[in-house]
Amino acid sequence: MKVTIIHPRLYEIGGAEKLMVDLSIEFASKGYTVQVITLQCHDFWRERLSTYREKISIIETSPSTLSYPRTFWLRALDNAKKMSRVINRSSELIIASGFPSSISALITSKCKDSVVLTYLHDAPPVLHDNDAWKRLPLRLRLSYSLMSRIYGNIDKEYVKNSDVIATNSLFSAKVNARVYEIEQGRIKIIYPGINPREYTRLNNASCMVFLKEIKRKGKEIIFAPKGASLWRRPETLIAALTKVRNVFCIFTYDNESERRKVNALARKAGVSERVICLPKLVGVPLKKIYSESSIVISLSIRESFGLTPLESLMNGVPVIISKTSGVSEVLEDRIHALHSDPDDHEMLASQIEELLTNKQLREEIVCKGQERILKDFTIQRFAISLLKEAFT
Repeated sequence: MKVTIIHPRLYEIGGAEKLMVDLSIEFASKGYTVQVITLQCHDFWRERLSTYREKISIIETSPSTLSYPRTFWLRALDNAKKMSRVINRSSELIIASGFPSSISALITSKCKDSVVLTYLHDAPPVLHDNDAWKRLPLRLRLSYSLMSRIYGNIDKEYVKNSDVIATNSLFSAKVNARVYEIEQGRIKIIYPGINPREYTRLNNASCMVFLKEIKRKGKEIIFAPKGASLWRRPETLIAALTKVRNVFCIFTYDNESERRKVNALARKAGVSERVICLPKLVGVPLKKIYSESSIVISLSIRESFGLTPLESLMNGVPVIISKTSGVSEVLEDRIHALHSDPDDHEMLASQIEELLTNKQLREEIVCKGQERILKDFTIQRFAISLLKEAFT
């Protein structure tokens, strides 16, 4: 079988990007020929995909001319046209993931024999979602409103014309049905997955100097991947740290404004000596942080289905997740994770204390969480589910 996977933003390191890269590798491992189309490919993803270079081809339509993120949205339609021109016309399945892939997959009529499956993550707030805009600074709300006027109707049209529309959670199905004006029953829920073989706890993680120093001081480590994002409510976690004394918190951030915000919040709360912000982590450094952490926190006010909780559990670390997130649909409260209110720092502080002092609860959450993932949320199961929806 020949498969084309379009994900424009492989220049980023994130859950949606990881999912599409892992899916490409899974298809290639089954002997499929996979074409990956993106605007730019991050070296980290390129290296992973090169494992199956005889089966996977990477096509970058704007490898050196795009500056991100300022020009991305302004050139969205042009980028979609570029991607559509390089689609393998003999592909039996085209998977479009991430705007403007839906446009690029359907902007041409030459793929009549292909099944086009649009896999929606969160509804793109940049285009349609007024509810999401309310959480953003005014300058972004104005910018996103403009982009919605330019591209919103085009995006809606092409998503609706897909052969199959799928998404990653009931939460996401509801939001996407509303913003794309689609009957919710038409959107298939296909939960994503991870490759369990990637996750093994490292025993020598403390070779990272700052981790070694934290452990020397006898502090427990709380890890908040992407926790500096405005969607992840760093305010709540910082406030919780004022209630829990013997902990050190590691945030990761996407940009300098996020780093500055977390540092400012920490200084104001008087906990700056127990907070550190790091840029995005991948590969071995990420595993090392996971391996030394006592708790992972993924407290998003809005997330369709994050992979962080799955990764945390497979690394043997209990996780606190937002009760408003899509992943809370499948990781049950006090069984596979603890559910928290992203705006309630008292509740979060209490849950952190409970996990740090209750070894039995920590072990049960990790054990049952891993069982749940291995049963239902592997990349292998995800690939099978996509093929089933596309061809039955």
